[in-house]
Amino acid sequence: DSPTYLQILHSVSTAIPACDSATAHYCGRADELGYDPRDRLILIANNAPLSVAAPHAAIDPYATFISAMPPYTVLGHLTFAGAGGLEQPLWDREIRRFFLTVPGKIVGGIVVTGPSIAVIDPKSMMVEKSYALDCQALAGTTSASITGIALGAFQHLLVSACGFPIVLNALTGHVFNVIKQVGGGDEVWHNPGDGRFYVTGLDTSTPPVQSVGVIDAETSTWLQNVPNVRGKNPAAFAETNHTFTIVQLNAAIVANPATDNSTCTLFGFRGTGCIAVFRHATKAEDDDGEDEK
Repeated sequence: DSPTYLQILHSVSTAIPACDSATAHYCGRADELGYDPRDRLILIANNAPLSVAAPHAAIDPYATFISAMPPYTVLGHLTFAGAGGLEQPLWDREIRRFFLTVPGKIVGGIVVTGPSIAVIDPKSMMVEKSYALDCQALAGTTSASITGIALGAFQHLLVSACGFPIVLNALTGHVFNVIKQVGGGDEVWHNPGDGRFYVTGLDTSTPPVQSVGVIDAETSTWLQNVPNVRGKNPAAFAETNHTFTIVQLNAAIVANPATDNSTCTLFGFRGTGCIAVFRHATKAEDDDGEDEK
């Protein structure tokens, strides 16, 4: 009798004995996930589990394989020794493999483990190979970060790593380009409708401005930035080529809307946050006759 359209159909525990017992629960959240429609398999990451034993120190993060068919059985776990967390799983239907972004670790200002992309076989539930990223060599940064991942045409893969968007060959791990004109942000997106990757991060102006970065997915080149203060985590709708970001405010701005400097204020919203929508410019709007955001 309820008009509610969203319901919890089933809950699945991804806990393992190393971080969970009948009375103590320290596995933390099950974070981001990917879906393999061919094998009807879900891969989901527990990025920050703690030991079930006191004093509950951090233990290696792990991913869980779950059947997407009732009764949604847990099929196995995959531990990532020495990793600094786990981020985004992504299914590649052409090669029938999962990618999973794996942050590294920095101890005392020294990179102990660099960030990497794990290539996972859903049949064996094992890491088949891994693409290591040397942030110092690639971007000149002391970093072990890697977060979002998106797959474009021709097996071009974009990751947010080392503080920047990095485009590489999904088959070999060869890096095509490090985009320095905008930061990598957190989540990233590929829009097959216009053949572009989208990221959110700080641009190179002084002072830097949070922006939507637009990248040609075929040539791996930066196209432009569009200011989007406090915007993050882009997504796009291929049928219209509209791009969306959430615009997130902190508690201090909500408490004092007069301090709101976000994109939302351009449209009369202050102290609330919003969803920003971007579109390609028409030829009449674009002086050089090419589509822009």
